[in-house]
Amino acid sequence: MEDVTIKDMTMKELWSKVRIRVQSEHNLCDALRNSLKGQDEVLAVILEQARKACEGQLKLPGTGQNTIFVGKPPKWSENRTNNDEYICSINRMGHWTDCVTAYALTGEKTYVDLIISEMKDWIATCPSPKLEGTWEEICEMFKIAMPWRTLEIGIRMFEHWRTAFIFLVQEGFMDQELFELFVSSVKEHAYLLKTVPPHLWPDADHNHYLMENLGLLSAGEMLQELPEAAEWIAHAQRELERCAKGQLSEDGGQVEGCPSYHNGCMNHFCIWIGLAKKCNIEIPKEFLDLVYRGLDYSVHSLRPTGVEVPWGDSSPNYGAVSVAIRAYKALGSMRWLNGLGKMIPREKLESLCAAHSHLLEGMTPAELLDKSTPETEEFPLVSRQRFLQQALMRSDWSRQALGVFFACRVPFQNGHTHLDPASFEFTAYGRNLLVDPGIYTYNDDEMRILFKSAKMHNTLTIGGREPVQYTGTWTFEGERDGCMLDWAEAERFLAATSLHTSYFPANHERTVAIVDKKFLLVWDRLTHMMTEDAVEIWYHMNTLNGEILEDGKVRMTEDVSMLIASTANLTPELYPGQISEVFSVSRPSTRVCLSDAAGSGRTRNYCSVIYPYTENAPKISEIVLEEGGNAVRFAIDGMEYHCTWKDDVFSVK
Repeated sequence: MEDVTIKDMTMKELWSKVRIRVQSEHNLCDALRNSLKGQDEVLAVILEQARKACEGQLKLPGTGQNTIFVGKPPKWSENRTNNDEYICSINRMGHWTDCVTAYALTGEKTYVDLIISEMKDWIATCPSPKLEGTWEEICEMFKIAMPWRTLEIGIRMFEHWRTAFIFLVQEGFMDQELFELFVSSVKEHAYLLKTVPPHLWPDADHNHYLMENLGLLSAGEMLQELPEAAEWIAHAQRELERCAKGQLSEDGGQVEGCPSYHNGCMNHFCIWIGLAKKCNIEIPKEFLDLVYRGLDYSVHSLRPTGVEVPWGDSSPNYGAVSVAIRAYKALGSMRWLNGLGKMIPREKLESLCAAHSHLLEGMTPAELLDKSTPETEEFPLVSRQRFLQQALMRSDWSRQALGVFFACRVPFQNGHTHLDPASFEFTAYGRNLLVDPGIYTYNDDEMRILFKSAKMHNTLTIGGREPVQYTGTWTFEGERDGCMLDWAEAERFLAATSLHTSYFPANHERTVAIVDKKFLLVWDRLTHMMTEDAVEIWYHMNTLNGEILEDGKVRMTEDVSMLIASTANLTPELYPGQISEVFSVSRPSTRVCLSDAAGSGRTRNYCSVIYPYTENAPKISEIVLEEGGNAVRFAIDGMEYHCTWKDDVFSVK
C-alpha cells in the first residue's frame, strides 16, 4: 500500500511513531492476567460473554438479560428489539473489551479475529454522516439512535475502541493497513466530536457533552503524533473544564441529580485526569476540587449496602466501585475505596474490583485494597445537597445503618427526573425496605409512565393526581416550585424538611427524620387545601409479604421486617408494585396507600412511624396529633416520644 502523506509526515512514519510509543507503555494483557489471578467466578463470566460474542450472541438493552443473535458481523443499524438503546449499545462495542480479556487469559486468536473483522466491517458499512441542512436539523439527526449518534462517537473513542487499539498495537495484531483504516475513522470521529456537540450542549451541562469531549481528548491522546491531535486536545481540555464547572455543584452532586449518571460522570472526570497526564496537561486546582467533592457524593449517594440509590433514571448497582478505583489511579487517594469498604464486605469488594480488572494496571484486587489506611477524616452522616435539593442521611457508616435518600427539586433539571417531589428511599440492617422503583425503560410507553409516576414512589398525591403531567419519556408539563427547606442534626435525630407547590393552591411540606438510630418518622403537612380533596400517601415496599394488621398497621415480613404505624386519619390499602433493578427487567412488589379519602380541613397533618426490625416486632402505640397538628405523641415498646414541628423547627423529646 502506498504511503499516505499527512502534511509533512507519511502514514508509515506516523505508524512507526505511534507503535513505538504504545508498545512502550504498560502491557495491557500482562496487567489483565495479573489482576485476574484467583478470580475464577469473574473469569468464567468474562469468558462466557466473549465466547457468546464470537457466536454473534450479545446481551443488550431490550433483550431482557438474555443474549440475542446480532449477526456475524453485527447488523450495526438494525434494531432487533423494541428498545432504541439496543442500537446505541451495540455501536459502543462493549464486547470487544471482553474479547481482549479473553485473549489475555487464553491466547486464543478467535477473539482477535472478531475485533479486527468487526472494526473493518463497521468502518466499511457505517459511513460518517454528512453535515447538511440547518444546525437545528443537524442536531436532531445526531440525537437519534444510530451508529453515529454523538454520544456513541465519544464512548467509542475513550472506551472500547481505545482498549482495542492499545491491545492490537501492543500484541502485534495491527498492521499498517488496519492502522490507516483506524486513523481515517478516528479523524472522522474527531471532526464530528469537535463540530456537532457544542451546538447540542452549548451550556456544557449534560453528561453526554462530558463523554463527547472525553472521546475527542482520547482521539488526540491515541494519535498524539498526528498534527491535528494538538487542536483536538486543546479543544477537548477547554470544554472538559467547562463540563466540570457546569455539571458539578459546590456540594458535589452532578447537576442531573441521578446517582447512576453521577457515577458515570465521575468515572469520566477521572478518565479525563488520567488522559490529561498522558497529554502533559495540568488540570487547574479549582476543577480538581470539584471532582474531589463529586467523588464524596458518589459515596454519600449509596445505600448503606454499597449499592446506588436508583433515584430518577438510575439503577441499584455497584457503580461506585469503578469510580473509587479510577479515583485512586487519578488522585492517588484511597479515601473513596475506604468508604466503600465500610459498607461492602472485603470478599465481595475484591470480586467487584476484579470485574474492573482492566482498570487495575496489574494489581490484584487484594493488592489494591491492602493499600487502605485507617480513615483520619470520617464522612459526615448528612450530605446537604443544596443545588440538587437532596438530603442524604444515615445513622452511621456501617452496612447495618439506617439510611435515607430524600429529595424535592422542582422545577426538574431534565428528563431523567421522575415525577416524585418529596419522595425518599429507606434502607436498614442491610436491606432496602422502602424503594425507588428504578428505570425499567426509556421507551415512551405505559411502563415508562408507570415507573416515573408519583404513585410508584414514596411520596404523596392529592385526589389521585400526579404532581406533574407526563408528556413524553423525556418531557413533562405543569412544574411549579419545590425545595429542601432545612437539614438538621441533633443528638437524637437527623432530619430534613421539604416544601413543594405542585398541587397548587395546596402546599405540601414533609419532614423525614431518623430517630434514635432506630426508626424513621415521616410527617406530612398540607396547607391551603380544598376541603373536598382526598390525600394518598404512598410507600413502596420491597416485598411481596405485606399485610394490613387488625389495628391498621402495615407489616412487611422478610429477613429484615418493617412495621408502619400511622395517625388515625389515614386508612391503609395494599396495591401491586414493580421494581426494576436491571434495565428492561422488573419483579413484583407491594405498595401501601395510606389515604384520607373523606377530605377535611384546609390544613392537614399526617404522621407515620416506620420501624425496621430483625427479631421481635415493636409495640407501637396510637400516634396522636396534638397542639393543632404541631406536635405528635406515641410510644414504642413503652418508651414515650413527643415530637414537635413548629415554626419550621423539628424536635424530639
